[in-house]
Amino acid sequence: MKNNMERLVKELQERFGEEYEVVSVKMPKNNEVLDGFQISRRGTGYGITFYPNFENEPDNHVDFWEPIIKKSFKKGLPVDLGEILKPEFILSHLQMRLVPINRNEKLLETYKNVIVPDLDLAILFNVNLSEEIDMLIPAEYKGLNLSDEELYRKAYENDADMGYKTMSLDEAANTNGEIEDDDIDDPWCMRVIRNAKGWDYGSSVLLHKDVLQKYADELGSSLILIPSSVHELIYTRDNADEAELDILRAGLLMGNRDMPDQYVLSSHLYRFDRDTQEVTIVR
Repeated sequence: MKNNMERLVKELQERFGEEYEVVSVKMPKNNEVLDGFQISRRGTGYGITFYPNFENEPDNHVDFWEPIIKKSFKKGLPVDLGEILKPEFILSHLQMRLVPINRNEKLLETYKNVIVPDLDLAILFNVNLSEEIDMLIPAEYKGLNLSDEELYRKAYENDADMGYKTMSLDEAANTNGEIEDDDIDDPWCMRVIRNAKGWDYGSSVLLHKDVLQKYADELGSSLILIPSSVHELIYTRDNADEAELDILRAGLLMGNRDMPDQYVLSSHLYRFDRDTQEVTIVR
């Protein structure tokens, strides 16, 4: 499987040339990790992700995928490009995408962002076009007469409008579970937080203190926040001792090693204080 993907990525890069970038990706989704590749036009922030099934495809994988990719790019984005470039469209589809600073120096040079130094994170601005397509706003884009701080406020509002959902680790596979009495009696009560209208970039809840306050009030405790990926957070009661915090962070670091850099959110654990509504790094 690995050799097939490496060969496919290499051959597609040769076919499509320097105008495009082809990379292999691992997408954690539900209770499994999907192997795929992403192809994007360099400098546009527009890419499409595909998930090959090598067992059911002919041996000449690159010949199989080339026309599919060309058709996808010819079909283009889910809306007209001229519509996408309109400021009102960008602002109405804007969402926050949290990324770690130390893993994304080049990305932060290329695209508009706001740094959150206290959390060792940065906010990129993602234009939400479809589940498969990400489009970031280039740093040099002049079509918006707004500061990065104003972009942040608009993306924050849009994320709040979309809302967040919480579920148990088991329910996270395919349901929208709510906290039950037996969960509250569980001393750990680990829950997953995601975007309520899709799977992407739900970790932005880390900046929505009113949402975190709601979950803290339901549990009657401050929260420990585990950044499992850029798409979701896991939270639990803040009742772990130092040794247990070390175990939680070790689990986070092990999980990070199994994910490509673009999906890793942080190597830190965070705490949301129920009384002060402050989010801080604890490990």
